[in-house]
Amino acid sequence: MPWRSRSRAELLQALHHEVTTARDELRATVVDAVAVAEGRLRKDLDLHEEMHDLVTRLDATCAEYETHEDEVRHMLTRVADTYELLARRIEEERAERRLLVGALEQLAESMPALGAPQPAIRPARDRVLGGTVDASRAPQLDLTQEEAAEAATPSRPRRH
Repeated sequence: MPWRSRSRAELLQALHHEVTTARDELRATVVDAVAVAEGRLRKDLDLHEEMHDLVTRLDATCAEYETHEDEVRHMLTRVADTYELLARRIEEERAERRLLVGALEQLAESMPALGAPQPAIRPARDRVLGGTVDASRAPQLDLTQEEAAEAATPSRPRRH
């Protein structure tokens, strides 16, 4: 029986070794499977977060676009109203000009025909209304002789 006990002990030891090896392999396989599952789960969570961020940005962009669209619509409405107002004013001014031209035509028809223009009446003596006098063209006066001074007095008053 010693050889039986010995072979039994060897068999148990071999079996124990096989079970331990199988358990270690199973444990390594489970650890690998868990690692792969965690990696996939992380990827899925990252993808989910990215999708959530994209959806949030898309919602914000849509809201901004709608706001911008409303502003553009409001501005275009104001431009159209301004064009309508300008068109109305132009038509009113055309009608007013037609009325003014008609009134001027009636006035011209009702006035007697005017003769040739009357010549302008010149004043008795020339007057300087403004400006400058060229000293080189002015006559030379001798103020020492009274008679010569009275005869040479210009008809225009001089400005000092």
